Amino acid sequence: MLKIPARLKKFVAMGLALLLGLVILQTFKPAQAQSGADARVSRLESEVYNLRAQISRLESQVYRLNNRAGSSASTSTTREIEPEPEYIPPRAVPDPMFSRLATLVIELKERIDGIDARLTDVENNQ
Repeated sequence: MLKIPARLKKFVAMGLALLLGLVILQTFKPAQAQSGADARVSRLESEVYNLRAQISRLESQVYRLNNRAGSSASTSTTREIEPEPEYIPPRAVPDPMFSRLATLVIELKERIDGIDARLTDVENNQ
């Protein structure tokens, strides 16, 4: 029987542990990148809603100023009454940790579905 030195066994074990660690890290990187993108999208959506609200307030102020100027000027011309713009409240920005958790759950479900499909194939081939 071939005798393997203890140092070589330790080296191989460390290499396997490092390889396993790299595989585990690679499985979590897409979720982190996705959650970062989700957080940026949520932040941008929030900014869009805030800008819409600001535009709505400015349009409302312009409307009021036009009404004051129109009422102080001669009233010989009839003016159309414009409705005040509708205020759209901004959506709450979701918690990034919740987004990350949701992403991880989706990835886990996909992995379980893949394993289930492989198990079904193995059972059918036996």
